[in-house]
This record gives sequence, C-alpha cells and structure tokens, in this order.
Amino acid sequence: MLRVNRNPCLSAVITTEALAGLVADGKGVIVTDNPQERYYELHNHLFRSGLMQPHNTHSVHPDAHIAPSAIIGRNVVIGPEVTVGAGAIIGDYTILGEGTLVAEYAVIGARGMQNTKVNNRRYDVAWAGGVKIGRRCEILTAAIVQRPYHCEYTEIGDEAQISVKANIGHGVHVGARTMIGGNCQVAGNARIGADAWIGQSSTICDGISVGDRAEVKMGSVVIRSVPACASVSGNFAFSHEAHIREFAQRLHG
Repeated sequence: MLRVNRNPCLSAVITTEALAGLVADGKGVIVTDNPQERYYELHNHLFRSGLMQPHNTHSVHPDAHIAPSAIIGRNVVIGPEVTVGAGAIIGDYTILGEGTLVAEYAVIGARGMQNTKVNNRRYDVAWAGGVKIGRRCEILTAAIVQRPYHCEYTEIGDEAQISVKANIGHGVHVGARTMIGGNCQVAGNARIGADAWIGQSSTICDGISVGDRAEVKMGSVVIRSVPACASVSGNFAFSHEAHIREFAQRLHG
C-alpha cells in the first residue's frame, strides 16, 4: 500500500474493507469484496461506453497509398506517404507515421493472448489499447503487431524495421532504428532500445528489456534483460563472445 500512496498518478483505489483504512488521504476508495473483478468491470465499462480510449480521431492523409484490399479499422490515423499493402489489416486505434510501409498481409493492432482469471475463471477483458508506429518504419509481409488491453500503445520507434512474420506482443516498445528479424517472437511488455538488432527466429521473453545498440544473434532465446551494447546468443542466451568460446572448446575437445 505504501507504493500506492506514494504514486501521484493514482487517484483512487479499489480494495477490501480490511485495507481501506491504509489508503492515504486525498485518494478515492472503492470498497468491495472482490477488487479484481470490480477493476475489470470498470475497465470494460469505461472502454465500451467510449470514456476510455487511446485516441478518438480518424484520418487518412490524401498522400497515403492504401491497397483496395486492405482493411482499415476505426479511429485510425494514417500519415502522408504511408503505404499499406494488399490484404494488410490496420486495426482500431492505430497511428502510422509519415512514410511508413505496412506490407502485404501484415496485421497491425491484433488482439493478443491475455490469460486474466477472476475467481479461477477466464475473464473477458476489453482490448482498449492501440498501436503507434513512427515515421519511415517498415513492417514487412505477414508481420503482426499486437495492441495492449490497457489504454496505452504498443510503440514502434522511427525508422524501425520489423521483418517477415515477426510477432510483436502487446505493450512492447521498440526503439528507433531497431531491426527485428524474420520469425522473431517478442512477448508482451518487453522493451527494446534504439539501434538494436534482433536476429531472425529469436524469442524475447515477456517483460524484459534489451538495451540500446544491443545485438541478439539469430535463434536466441532471451529470458533475462540484455544491457546496452551487449551481444548475446544461444538458448538460453548469454554473452555471445563467451558462447563462441564455449562452442569452440566443445568442437575441438
């Protein structure tokens, strides 16, 4: 509760009667026997009634190039010189920056998997988030960028490149000029810095960070955060230099 009380971004707390007295003065308190369920009920109500959404504008710049077979959702903002290829899907609450390419059959704003349970049963949470893609990015054929269920964005920085059939999970942040290879899997809420390289068919575990200018070699499985400028490889991934030395020792006995 101490962290809750010190957080200036929290204006109200949903909690039990036993804990209500610990909430600091000045914050609202909602008392219930089931705080988790009331929270998700409120989330769903705010989104479905239009009171909570990442943005509420819809515009397609006249200089954008949209294939006739592309599908464009609601509250989508498409900037100038954007190209959307055949069969691509631009989901609700997506923003595409100037000069960005979304290639054939890519899906922007897909719903991800959210295993939220209330009273030991799966709870249907409204997907209230969106996707924000910067300027001059490339999202190549059949890549998927998921949107989060929270009212926030999955974000792809300027000039980033997401290659063929890569899957970017909900709530992920990808830095500017970062390159993510084909068939990569970046799980939800991971953070990848600027100018990083994620080799093809790599897997990045949920919630971890990969620092600026870091390199993840192809086929790696990354289960812990990677510092800036580091180079890792393997399953599970660790220092690429150490990995090569270990491989050479095994190779030569």
